[in-house]
Amino acid sequence: MPTLTTDHKNKPYVDTYDKGIGLGDTNNCTVVALATVLGIDYSKAKLFAEKKAGRMRGKGLYDDQIEDMLSSLKSYKVEVVKLNGKTYLDSFCKDNDIGRFYVLVSSHALCIINGVIYDHSYKGKRVLKKVYKISKIED
Repeated sequence: MPTLTTDHKNKPYVDTYDKGIGLGDTNNCTVVALATVLGIDYSKAKLFAEKKAGRMRGKGLYDDQIEDMLSSLKSYKVEVVKLNGKTYLDSFCKDNDIGRFYVLVSSHALCIINGVIYDHSYKGKRVLKKVYKISKIED
């Protein structure tokens, strides 16, 4: 079973989420998922989302804005993962236990790192809308 919120592996996501909330920034799942999947600080991810996708504090992003943001990552290869029919979060994790993925579900963004769900809540039966594989480009 994928990681639950209380699992120590999910701590980076929860800490990042809490930091955003502490800064008064709500509706921030896109920023938290970006920071977690890239392993960067919340403030850096927030600034990137503002510059590349026009995100405003306390506001979420639409799918096309997220795509613009991810396609602006210069040091990373971003690939859209082909989903075959209705794909659930749990089954995707089992089939993709290596790699970093930025994941869109209905009205929410989260990430998966090496088969572990990084999110503020566990809902393994969520249907995936779109998945991006994020790989660091080595020099």
